[in-house]
Amino acid sequence: MANERILVVDDDPIILESISELLRLEGYRVSAAPSASQALERLEKHPYQLVLTDVNMPTTSGFDLLKTVRAKYPDTVVVLVTGYGTIESAVESIKMGAYHYVTKPVIDEEIKVIVTRALEQHRLLSENQELREQLGLQLSFDTIVG
Repeated sequence: MANERILVVDDDPIILESISELLRLEGYRVSAAPSASQALERLEKHPYQLVLTDVNMPTTSGFDLLKTVRAKYPDTVVVLVTGYGTIESAVESIKMGAYHYVTKPVIDEEIKVIVTRALEQHRLLSENQELREQLGLQLSFDTIVG
């Protein structure tokens, strides 16, 4: 867990701090951003394995942030959190590439499980990519040698 970085994004300072502190207590390296623009600045400076973002924020929504993260940082897993969830928006978020869609109020144990599973998916995808690259190198080497 010590190497896994999580970025929490929410315009509500109480929620931002409470989720961030909960995840820090679980042993994660957590950064907090009160807006999508500040989240993108942090993403440009450091790799994050997980972005946990509010949907309804002024100027840039969590859906827009999801689109940008999926396009620029495809290895980063995104979880959306909203106080006004609908089945339609949940389905749309998953279609857009979100790992999960959580409604507020956020339950600590639920967030812990979602984060654990999301990071496990990130690890598996990264491991899969590394194995594919190794296999590609091995096949290239065998082609050259053979």
